[in-house]
Amino acid sequence: MNTPETSAGAPAPEDHTPASEATRLGALGSWQSIVFIVLCTGGLALGLAYIFGFTLGGDRLLEGEYYWLFIGLFSAAAFIALPAYAGQKKIPFYDLIAAVLVIGISIYFATNAWDMVQAGWFNLPLGIVIWLLMMELSRRSGGTPFLLVVIVLGLYPLVADYLPGLLMGIPYSFDRMIEAHIFRTEGMMGITTKIVAEIILGFLVFAGVLLATGAGTFFINLANAGFGRYRGGPAKVSVVASAFFGSLSGSIFSNIAGTGSITIPTMKKVGYPPHYAGAIEACASTGGVVMPPVMGAIAFVMAITIGVDYATVMIAAILPSLLFYFGLLLQVDAYAARKGLKGEDPATLPRALAVLSRLALPARADLPGLGAALQSLGVLRALVRIRSDDRTVLPAGRDADDAATLRGNRAADRRAGHPDDSDHPADRVRRQRAHDHRRHRLRHLRPYQPRRRQPLPGDLLRWWPPT
Repeated sequence: MNTPETSAGAPAPEDHTPASEATRLGALGSWQSIVFIVLCTGGLALGLAYIFGFTLGGDRLLEGEYYWLFIGLFSAAAFIALPAYAGQKKIPFYDLIAAVLVIGISIYFATNAWDMVQAGWFNLPLGIVIWLLMMELSRRSGGTPFLLVVIVLGLYPLVADYLPGLLMGIPYSFDRMIEAHIFRTEGMMGITTKIVAEIILGFLVFAGVLLATGAGTFFINLANAGFGRYRGGPAKVSVVASAFFGSLSGSIFSNIAGTGSITIPTMKKVGYPPHYAGAIEACASTGGVVMPPVMGAIAFVMAITIGVDYATVMIAAILPSLLFYFGLLLQVDAYAARKGLKGEDPATLPRALAVLSRLALPARADLPGLGAALQSLGVLRALVRIRSDDRTVLPAGRDADDAATLRGNRAADRRAGHPDDSDHPADRVRRQRAHDHRRHRLRHLRPYQPRRRQPLPGDLLRWWPPT
């Protein structure tokens, strides 16, 4: 069996895309690709409108309205793109019905978002439909094992009182369980959707643009130029390239598909056993989740949960991620020394200076537009609201005036010596969630009046009894 060549100028091996990454969109001009692009573009435009506080008719999107529209657009796009089973090329009618259903129900829920938060509104039949559609999408994106885990954990409230020991909990009825999963902050309206819709969205756009312009090829060539000639070179290239690739994607599967299709055949070619080559790539790609700047979703969950900037989490992850990859390099080097594995022929490897020079030459066919894509790093901060508790871009008009009034109130409290209890992380998160839902009240703020200090018992004794 012939092994594909991976030297510079040779064709890359066939891309073995994982089932969870396979799509059926077809050519760019096909109707399913056009529908998918329209839905995703609508979701991105919606995200920009919400994050930057754009108004329509003087009103901004409520948090719940934005979340449901975001879920509807991207869920419909997923039903168009993800096949129901492996090898499915055409889009059946039931997927079109599911896409229409999820958009229609999400729009209906968005129109009731205010009542959902303020009055506990929910619709049980439509909630069950959304729940079933989300289960199907979880199966298509994560596979059957992932679906089984989601079902077991999702149905846990129904049998919580029958379980022993620490697993015992307060049981829910079925309708209350659906209400919690679909309509409340414990489920789809909670922190996970908030992170994806408000923070990760911008990072995914940046990573997608960067990878589409050839960053994956650039990083693999750079790793080959630096480590390919040394002992166990292909394995070290796999580790370093996965670190570079993971720093942009934050996804294990994308990392494996992007680098493993090239590095695994090369490792096998120099003598690594197939199972060991696959294990090296799996470990190296998993580390991409904790490799800054674009980390996995758990990093954003950490930032929101503990109430700090994402930049703080990112900086804290630099040293552990570097130590992780340094340990992998030591492991593969020790294995290569024990087995006597050599590196690749330096004549077949790209030169580091030649690879770096292509960074400044976006006209080259192998790296189209990479220089311009790297310049988009400055745009990333504007696309994402890093601070989960501070909306830095405010619309013109009364909303900006009201926000300024609130800031003046807090500043006056601090000058008067009153404690600023809004500095607690939990208070900041709760205040941010409730901010949009109190929008109509902010327009009628009264002029600020300093709070009077409550008299202490000793103060009462000084003027009692009254004269």
